[in-house]
Amino acid sequence: MPSGHHTGPSWKRTVAIMKPRLQAEIDAGQARCVNCGRAILPGQKWAVGHIVDAAVAVASGWPRDAIDSPDNLGASHHGKGAGLNCNTKAGGQLSQAMSRDKRTEEKRFTKW
Repeated sequence: MPSGHHTGPSWKRTVAIMKPRLQAEIDAGQARCVNCGRAILPGQKWAVGHIVDAAVAVASGWPRDAIDSPDNLGASHHGKGAGLNCNTKAGGQLSQAMSRDKRTEEKRFTKW
């Protein structure tokens, strides 16, 4: 399930701007997945992804414009057909880690 950040109008605008730029890199054979580092080949499914995940950047105090800056965005494999689903996988792994950290933190303190 996408985060609130990824369903808002600002993100949709950013994607509309970045997709043609990134598609040009892919078509030229110059694109690498921001998650796994492997090449994204013409014809492969991909999505616009964050180099530093939006949730991590927010937690680190990044301003919104820096999170969605072209300097923090790139292409990421997306789609199960190619066997590479880096964009969704990275988000899921981050979500699991954040949930695990929260549960660990809650266990450290006695509830009164």
